[in-house]
Amino acid sequence: MSKEVAKVDADVALYSTGLGRGIEDVDTVDIIKPRILLLQALSPAVADGLGKPGEFMNNISNSVYGNSMIIQPIKYFKTRIKWIPRIEGGGIECRADDGKNGTTYGSCKVCPNRNWTTETPPSCDEIHNFLSIVRGDGAMSIVIVSFSKTNWRLGKQFISKITDDIVSWKRDMFAKKYKLFSRGAQNAAGQKYFIMDTDAGELVTEDEFKQGESAFLTFQHVTMPVDYVQDEYTGVDADVSG
Repeated sequence: MSKEVAKVDADVALYSTGLGRGIEDVDTVDIIKPRILLLQALSPAVADGLGKPGEFMNNISNSVYGNSMIIQPIKYFKTRIKWIPRIEGGGIECRADDGKNGTTYGSCKVCPNRNWTTETPPSCDEIHNFLSIVRGDGAMSIVIVSFSKTNWRLGKQFISKITDDIVSWKRDMFAKKYKLFSRGAQNAAGQKYFIMDTDAGELVTEDEFKQGESAFLTFQHVTMPVDYVQDEYTGVDADVSG
């Protein structure tokens, strides 16, 4: 064993008490949850040289995971946002962090802004969110993966995939981990961008399951406001119909 490794092991033994003292008065709703961004050609992070189009990035730590990463979902929640058009100044007109009650228009269930018309999607974005543990990055990072706009249909497929597995095998959501990967797409105007998708998943290890269960018990009743950024996913007017 090298001296460097021995020192790290000694530090872990000295400082890792297992008590986590010092944050007793911190409310879980006060903690900003890192979110996974899928970088596009027009993303500020790409312009700043932090990552490349099609790569995933943690919006808090700026960690870049490449074109794929492994996530262990522990909780699903739906949110809604109605954006003010960029041409009118941008910003949020209404948001529902619980996916049910908006700050401006009240009940989402009866709000006309959630309805499809013959040719256009709703003016209010429905967002599929998965609170997840990142696997394989050397740390147990907890992040939010959000499927919206061009990724919306894929998010719906992801929760359907998870639900089918739960119903068929009576397993918890956090019993499996999934590969999250990006792939290229193009809209009717010929603009190219990246969307994200998932594989069929695989069962987690016993330790990973216990970690997932612990995280679920911590956050299962917590409403988590998410810091979204307008037009961050595509930078183009992509078709999300169907």
